[in-house]
Amino acid sequence: MGRRAGADENIMIFSDRISGDEVGLKYRMPTDEERVEYQDKSFSFRNGKLKTKAYQVRKEMGLRILTGIVDGAFEVQRNGSWIGITSGPNANPPYVYDPNWKEIVRRDGADLLADLAMAIFEPSSGSPQESEEGEGKNSLPSPGDSSIQSE
Repeated sequence: MGRRAGADENIMIFSDRISGDEVGLKYRMPTDEERVEYQDKSFSFRNGKLKTKAYQVRKEMGLRILTGIVDGAFEVQRNGSWIGITSGPNANPPYVYDPNWKEIVRRDGADLLADLAMAIFEPSSGSPQESEEGEGKNSLPSPGDSSIQSE
């Protein structure tokens, strides 16, 4: 399946090592301004040294583009039992709507928010594919290629 251009909501499924289950996060695509902000906030120079704030920025920007969770992606304890929550007010049993779903994800799923941001904001394409002969217009030059000049 290709990218769904203009989709209001997308879903990314993560293999969660903490729960041992799959966790689905719903998100919107970031704006160009948010992409620039992500890059600008991730690194800074202080006292002549490069400082990274990648994890903090990933959590912040992941939360910003988060639009929901897949039903049951998170569970909360109610009346002594664990129950799956949903981010939509029209919950289908056995899930219940929790109006604080975003705070729950921020508090207990910061690692997933960081992973979401990393997947969406950081380079998403692999290297161009080579043709069978290695001469296609999308092929990359070999590292020792004499046509590559350094500046």
